[in-house]
Amino acid sequence: YYFLRSENYPVSLIFGVAKTADGGIDGHAWICLNGEPFGEMDDPLTKFTVTLRYPAIESRSDIAENTARKMPAR
Repeated sequence: YYFLRSENYPVSLIFGVAKTADGGIDGHAWICLNGEPFGEMDDPLTKFTVTLRYPAIESRSDIAENTARKMPAR
């Protein structure tokens, strides 16, 4: 997260929780780039309920709309 933000990539840090089969709680944190999970094999949103998103966003489309202006040329 830190390194991507320092290069002006529009990423968010997401924390989520899910109930396990035995009644416990499982937690996970991931990064979203352009509103989509980055570096994840599966979409964490199919398993985890988001408990915190930093910085907060309104929707995935809000990020996609602003991406063209924020992404650095490579």
